[in-house]
Amino acid sequence: MSALYPLTLALASLCPAAGGGEVVPGRDGRYEFDSSVEGTEWKGVLGVEEPLIIRFESGGVVCHTVLGETWRSMKWWQVGNTIYIGVDKEHPDIRGVVRDDRLVGEWYMARNENWDMHLKRTGPILRREPESHRRIAP
Repeated sequence: MSALYPLTLALASLCPAAGGGEVVPGRDGRYEFDSSVEGTEWKGVLGVEEPLIIRFESGGVVCHTVLGETWRSMKWWQVGNTIYIGVDKEHPDIRGVVRDDRLVGEWYMARNENWDMHLKRTGPILRREPESHRRIAP
């Protein structure tokens, strides 16, 4: 046992020491989200069990299907891993946070109602909806 002590001490001196205020990269509590949601489709539920599909199109256009109708009347913007959707940047109707392949947040409705939103990334947008602002979904 005593013969291993000098060997252990020699090996330990080869490893960098922790401390001294040095922060290991990626472990400082500041995490950068460098992946845009542009060009992706997300599916899940809004509120209790209402199916919701959101497509983040280029140019900040969002196409969403809810309550049996497809709309393209709002814009989306992203700050880090937080996604905002609304008619304008002053009053977003939806705020969600991306964590891996999940988008979780709230949809702020009229009359002070907030509906929880839970979506999962399904992948890239495979088909683009027609250019109309509103249409009945098939």
